[in-house]
Amino acid sequence: MELFAEDISTLEKDIDDLRNKLLRAKSITEYRAIVFQLDSLIDLYTYLTGDKSYKRKIRKNKNNLRSVDGYIHKIEEKYIDNFIDYKNLHKKNCAEIVSRYEEVSEKIEDYYINEEEVPIEEIIDVITVFLKGYNKGYENIFNKLISEKRIYLVKDIIDNDGESYICSIGEIFLIIISHDKIKNTIHLMTTIVHEIGHIIDHLQSNDSLKKENEYYANTFYGEVFSRFFEKEFLEYLINNRKEVEGLAKDELEAMYFALATDAEGVAITSAMTDEQIRTDSYKYLSYEYVKKLVDNENLPIDMDTYMEDIAPLHEFNLFDSNLYVYGGLIASYLSHLRKNDKEKFERIYNNFVRISRHNFSEELFEVLEITPDKLIDTLFEEIKILEDNEKVKTKKD
Repeated sequence: MELFAEDISTLEKDIDDLRNKLLRAKSITEYRAIVFQLDSLIDLYTYLTGDKSYKRKIRKNKNNLRSVDGYIHKIEEKYIDNFIDYKNLHKKNCAEIVSRYEEVSEKIEDYYINEEEVPIEEIIDVITVFLKGYNKGYENIFNKLISEKRIYLVKDIIDNDGESYICSIGEIFLIIISHDKIKNTIHLMTTIVHEIGHIIDHLQSNDSLKKENEYYANTFYGEVFSRFFEKEFLEYLINNRKEVEGLAKDELEAMYFALATDAEGVAITSAMTDEQIRTDSYKYLSYEYVKKLVDNENLPIDMDTYMEDIAPLHEFNLFDSNLYVYGGLIASYLSHLRKNDKEKFERIYNNFVRISRHNFSEELFEVLEITPDKLIDTLFEEIKILEDNEKVKTKKD
């Protein structure tokens, strides 16, 4: 069985099915859900084939996308308003993450580099065994993705390592993997499991189609379950595949590093004025202005290192960074509970699913049964596991 689709027949069928459903949409909510996905799939199809006929047909009726674009803009405005309401809490949380990560980062970075990989022909078996051991239904999701040719390996099309395409109408799922950004087979498997986490997130939700539309347009919690299953998978490799333990630990450390890096950007943005955040003008502020702001706010950020190592602020995406900060934070907590208190894990996991389509509020901490400070403590308890582990193999000369 081949991991990646070798043709686009499934993609063509999905597009035709959605175009037919668009004509029969029974409500504006259903219509928006279909257009969201249809436009994404057509962009993918156009890239893979060079054929723009689908794109011309869907864009022929300008109302198709105009009404949806306006709807997304309104959701984004609500997201920004919500972010501003809690920006002091976000600033405090993110500054704490950055400060504490600086203290431990040198103890875990580049510790776990070795030469071993899982052979490409074993990838399907490794992911299947992990998912089956976790939940039989999750194994079935993976098997369906492969049997229906719904995993694509592409070049130069996406900014991330991978993306999942999820349509609430007809349960259409696709996973796209970026050929250019995959470093090794551990990274490849982790990316696939991360995207399956997004599908699991969708399938376990009982919210309305309207809520699902809003969720995929913008949300605070869209990376929780993807990060959770990513972390669970890496720990599965560490504990069960000793020959790749080093690479798995290196991949897990990279997840923590990304969380801390995103926290820097969110902390800086949280210190901006409401107007700067609403208008995106924070992206175009001078280095001197931002450095002074960081100093005045006592943020634990070295601006010279930040500007050297991280994309400039004009490329910073507040939506994505906030997603990954809270995604990694909550995912680490859930993973910690699953190892240490399974009964509490089940209760909190299910309760969090119930609020995962809500806007951010302090309700989150009531549902998680933990304070923000203790939540961050748990993150660093998980990071300390890497710090305490014996080095697997030192970096090659």
